[in-house]
Amino acid sequence: DGEIEVPPGASLAIEPGVEVRFRGHYALTVRGALFAIGAPGDTILFHAQNPATGWHSLRFLDTATSGQPVSEVRYCRIQDGLATGSCPDNSGGGIYLYHATAVIADCLITGNRAIYGQATWGGGGIYCDFSSAVTIERNTIVGNVTDHDGGGIYCSWSAPIIRENLLCANSAIRGAGIACFLWSAADIRA
Repeated sequence: DGEIEVPPGASLAIEPGVEVRFRGHYALTVRGALFAIGAPGDTILFHAQNPATGWHSLRFLDTATSGQPVSEVRYCRIQDGLATGSCPDNSGGGIYLYHATAVIADCLITGNRAIYGQATWGGGGIYCDFSSAVTIERNTIVGNVTDHDGGGIYCSWSAPIIRENLLCANSAIRGAGIACFLWSAADIRA
């Protein structure tokens, strides 16, 4: 029913099978650590009560620069995210990482959008900004949309490890699957 923030020095653990349903366009902002660890066949679901309104994504902010533990998002389904407004609020429809450390693994990231506003930078599914201590692996990233770059994943000033992901049916002006710009050096492997 409102914005959720995990402050620096705190952590939030979400158990397998939990459904996190946002009743409005709210974010789950992580400045400490998030451990959303589902299990095969018992995922954690992040979604909006009203998909048209969406929710404002998982937003990891300054966790690397403040020395927080590495957050883990595993076996989750992240859908209906909507990043909109002015920059950086319009980046990272499903997940936004800024100076962050995180592992995003074995998730389904689908039906998220990063749209509207001036200086839209994209990342319909995931946006990495100044985040090199990030691993994105074994995810299915499908059906995400941006009106700029990086329908599935967008990297800016980042060097994440991106491996063994399935990216398909994402939409963007450039880089429907993955777009790496502005001195990014992503380690991308099949």
